[in-house]
Amino acid sequence: MPYNDGMSTNSPTKLTEVYTEMEAAMIVAALKDNGIEAHLTGEYTSQFRAESLGNVNVLVNEADLARAQQILSEFGSTSDPDTFEENSKHLRTAWQKTCRILVILGLVGTLVMFINSLVSTF
Repeated sequence: MPYNDGMSTNSPTKLTEVYTEMEAAMIVAALKDNGIEAHLTGEYTSQFRAESLGNVNVLVNEADLARAQQILSEFGSTSDPDTFEENSKHLRTAWQKTCRILVILGLVGTLVMFINSLVSTF
């Protein structure tokens, strides 16, 4: 049985994959302004991302796909499919660096507290 999330009897089809939720929301708004119902997957849900980081898909009904592609080309999406993977790699690298910095700061903080406890016992 095909997936149906209330968009219609047509199957939802991926129109595009973009780097940010803001860009995806602008695309959805442009489609809705032109009478095409669209939905997002991959956006934040209760303060966490349900799908992989940096991956927001815009879905439309299969019957509306050709018209939606025309609107998308006029809209001028900034997420080039060729650079999407490269952008995702940069985001993951930045996230890994941030995590490393936080771990180092935690270790430094622990070391300072340990030294402070040693000094205060003397």
